[in-house]
Amino acid sequence: MASLNVELALANDRDARPLALLARDLIESGLGWGYRPSRIAALIRDTDTVTLVARTHAQPIGFAVMRFGDERAHLILLAVEREHQRRGIGRRLIEWLLESAYVAGIASVHIELRAANAFPPVGTRTVECAQGRSNLECVEEVKATPNPLFRRVEVRVYHGAVRSHMLAELIGILPRR
Repeated sequence: MASLNVELALANDRDARPLALLARDLIESGLGWGYRPSRIAALIRDTDTVTLVARTHAQPIGFAVMRFGDERAHLILLAVEREHQRRGIGRRLIEWLLESAYVAGIASVHIELRAANAFPPVGTRTVECAQGRSNLECVEEVKATPNPLFRRVEVRVYHGAVRSHMLAELIGILPRR
């Protein structure tokens, strides 16, 4: 796979349309188009929101949007063009935003996930997931719900195997497709 020179920078108004198209095609597929160019442009201009774009040859190939509050940040959108996925671009976008959150003194970062047609079995699994120099451990717990068409998925991220220091917790309901 050829090396790719990717530049990360804050998005500008000219990025609104291409980022909206990425959101439509990669994030909102099957949901209807909610993040149209005008909405992306509003996020780019919002002083409480960082819209970060990954470019190669001056063309956007990925982006991430995070809203910052006083103590909490929320990752709103994250997308990388399919042909550029699995090259570390999404990780670089997230690392940039997490470093910004750390510098800003943010206590927690929240994200929303949409699983791709997966309906996990009930149970618990633990996965080591090193991030840079940090050894993280993710514990995924999938629980049945009263409605058999849904699963409750809880993911907790810990620093190493030390379960007393939780870094993040993600909880969601996953429908069967």
